[in-house]
Amino acid sequence: MMEGQGPIRMCVACRERSEQAGLVRLNVRKDKVVVVEKPPDASGRSVYICPRDKCFDAVVKRGHIVFKFTKYEKISVPLSEYDAFQLRKEFRRAIRRIASGRRSKERA
Repeated sequence: MMEGQGPIRMCVACRERSEQAGLVRLNVRKDKVVVVEKPPDASGRSVYICPRDKCFDAVVKRGHIVFKFTKYEKISVPLSEYDAFQLRKEFRRAIRRIASGRRSKERA
């Protein structure tokens, strides 16, 4: 890892690797509801996606998100149209947070 670079994560849609701070984190709650959360607030299993509509659309098009716990244990969480609609609203908010964080770093 290069100096000043944060943890690297992979987008589940396009498979590109990026800094964790530049990706949107999807977290599965105990009641099997997928939510967008900021990394410090989240716990449990998560996947990351790029802050691009095409990556979000690819995840929604599959109709489910797979969260891996171990190499052999995973959970597939289905996404209804309503779930996808709610998730898109949260996704948009997360993109704005990421963009505002980048702008504040550039000013510093």
